[in-house]
Amino acid sequence: MQARIWAHLEPLGINRLCFSYLLYIDAHSPCRIGELVEAFHMDKASVTRSMASLGKLGFVDKQADKAQSRAIVLVLSPAGKAVVREAEEITREWEADLHAAMRPGEYDATLDVLHRARENFVLGRARDAAELAMKRDRRTVFFI
Repeated sequence: MQARIWAHLEPLGINRLCFSYLLYIDAHSPCRIGELVEAFHMDKASVTRSMASLGKLGFVDKQADKAQSRAIVLVLSPAGKAVVREAEEITREWEADLHAAMRPGEYDATLDVLHRARENFVLGRARDAAELAMKRDRRTVFFI
């Protein structure tokens, strides 16, 4: 699936990080650069450069925020929306090909395993983050 998507996106000048930005903007439109900085744990200069690149390529538009006229928000241009929809279609085609290549029941069983793995991964990440926060809190209390 990844190979199919990147074969489509690379000629358009879209790298993996920029595609992730497009997906985020599509799901959270309109959004600010600060939201991308937080969501992707990137520095503002890097995100700003990526947004400038996506803007030059015609995939992202900047607009005045309706709530704060001096603030700028990001939205997908029609070309950006088309790229996201094309990637979704590539994913659907890949899933159909995968389903056709498997025996009855294997596809659903595989999805169940992958969903459980994802849940375990997310729970593990949350547990690790909570343990790290608790360690930081203990150190802070110790130094007070």
